[in-house]
Amino acid sequence: PEEHRLTNYEYSTSAFNIYLGLDSHFEPNRYGIGNWNIWYYPTGDLNQAYHQQRQGHLEHPWIFLSCPTLKSTEPGMAPAGHHVLEIATVCPYQPFKELFDSDRKAYQAKKRAIYQAVMESVRDLIPDIDPHIRMKLYGTPTTSEYYLGQPEGNIYGANLIPSQVGLRRIGYHTELANLFLVGASAGYPSVPGVISNGMNVAELITGEPIQPNRPAVKVPAEQPAMA
Repeated sequence: PEEHRLTNYEYSTSAFNIYLGLDSHFEPNRYGIGNWNIWYYPTGDLNQAYHQQRQGHLEHPWIFLSCPTLKSTEPGMAPAGHHVLEIATVCPYQPFKELFDSDRKAYQAKKRAIYQAVMESVRDLIPDIDPHIRMKLYGTPTTSEYYLGQPEGNIYGANLIPSQVGLRRIGYHTELANLFLVGASAGYPSVPGVISNGMNVAELITGEPIQPNRPAVKVPAEQPAMA
């Protein structure tokens, strides 16, 4: 039952990810880029965009864009005066997986084609980005699966569907004493979600609240099996 509970669930969507290293002449503020995240939807129809892209139609896709070098002053993220851009969008896992297993040359060609399709949307926001690019890394869902151990390249752990939320989330407890789970599938996804999950587990272990004026979290030790 425990193995079933921890492995038998539907994964969330997967993504195509791009990381660009830009030269010292690139000025993020000229394009409205700062220490925040940008979601750009070319059509303005969010539901249609997600539906089409999960079906494999990635022409002029919506994108998430962020500039990590504007979010931290810690050294080592990029050479002084240079910047990094992180870009992502949702896409299906299976087409990439099938090509990866059957025809690596075709897989690489599709990977390059999707990179160019995503960059079309980037150029809507930064028309002259190409001359500034000094390094580019991009990956498919199979890239994330291989290097990061993310099954099906999922980005949010267990999918947020009615049968997998609330008490039907995997939860923090396991059948082994003092072994806790933490992450997107144990609680909830996104950066605030997994930070909150970590805080909850710390409170479970110590019995002490991390945030002032907040009672320590208490989660039932027994979690119901997921449907």
